Amino acid sequence: RGEDLITPARRHAGAYLLIGAVGISGFNLLFFTALQTTSAGNAALIMATNPVMTTLLAAVMLGERPSGRLLLSLPFALVGVIVVVSDGNITKLMHLHNVHGDLLMLVANIAWAFYNVLSRSFMPKLPALTNTTLVMTAGASLLLVIAISSGEPLAMPGVHAGIALAIMVTGGTVLAYL
Repeated sequence: RGEDLITPARRHAGAYLLIGAVGISGFNLLFFTALQTTSAGNAALIMATNPVMTTLLAAVMLGERPSGRLLLSLPFALVGVIVVVSDGNITKLMHLHNVHGDLLMLVANIAWAFYNVLSRSFMPKLPALTNTTLVMTAGASLLLVIAISSGEPLAMPGVHAGIALAIMVTGGTVLAYL
């Protein structure tokens, strides 16, 4: 028997809205906006620092103690991002003009770290599928409001985009939960 979604949605609306706003709406807006002005490689390397970022945030917000190994890895992760953003020439950092996308990706990374920490703190003790459904619904609803408010025309995807979307949903999401 499937769980009623209305009751937990009402009871925990604040938690679902907060987590969905930060981790679904905020992260995706920042991530896809950043990809308009940075390379996929830079984005991937900046996001690769997320475990470190999440651990540091959890230490500050939740009082968790990071391991010595993690603390040792932090400078390497940060140096890696600097090397990528500067194309390996540290003096370029003084003359960077097109770092907007990289900075947005860093903020997206921080949003995802907050999502991870907020999920540990505020996620109701309910089945994972219930929580995932309600967080995604809250985040997607906020994204829909933002899209409608943007004044840009909204359109359904074409046949090819619809097929690609169906494959991604089936392969990347549905099968992952089986």
